[in-house]
Amino acid sequence: MAVIVAALVFLTIQAVITTPPQAEATSGAGDLASRIEAGGKLFSEQCAECHGESGEGAEIKTRPGEYTNPLNSEDFLVPHSSDTIAKLISYGQPDLGMQAFGLAYGETLTDQEIRTIVDFIESWQAPPDESQQDLSQIENPSFAQDVKPILDKRCASCHGRRPKGNFSVADYNSVMTSGDNAPVIVAGDAANSILVKMLNGVETDAGGQMPPSRPLKSDQIKLIERWIDQGAQNN
Repeated sequence: MAVIVAALVFLTIQAVITTPPQAEATSGAGDLASRIEAGGKLFSEQCAECHGESGEGAEIKTRPGEYTNPLNSEDFLVPHSSDTIAKLISYGQPDLGMQAFGLAYGETLTDQEIRTIVDFIESWQAPPDESQQDLSQIENPSFAQDVKPILDKRCASCHGRRPKGNFSVADYNSVMTSGDNAPVIVAGDAANSILVKMLNGVETDAGGQMPPSRPLKSDQIKLIERWIDQGAQNN
């Protein structure tokens, strides 16, 4: 008995000595910025094919022409808590064709990894607009300083690197010439510009309300209208 106990102690000590130090976990630990970065990598690897690189939605392979609903909209982010999103990722939604990703259900993602993906998804939620600038006071809007920041903040997630409807807000030329229904801006005529109609929720051949989840504020729309009516210049 003494020999067996001594052997067990010896083997335990050997195991501790010979086991290499474990790499520090990068998922679920560290500051929020680190977790978001880790979650972004996992999202790109595991989720982007079906949901888009920035949660903007992607075409469903088995149903060409149909897209998954955006995850980066308030329609998804506001009613779903962190725990709910984590459960959706872990368990999946079999009835909607979404597989489980959690280890508990036979897949590869740990709870910590799933939590970093949740951090990444929740980073898309727009923070409260603390700007006190009165846009109505900008009589001669600049594309670079006034219009582009609005498009970047509210439109680029769906009309950036992988633009829906082939309409991109990446730069001035894209805004003026891209899209399946181009041009969406008629310089000098905001009222007849498809972009303005959609921002105001008017149904067009290109679709209806844009952004679909949370319309722009009225002063933002009016600023874009003034810029267009003044010639939609690259100023």
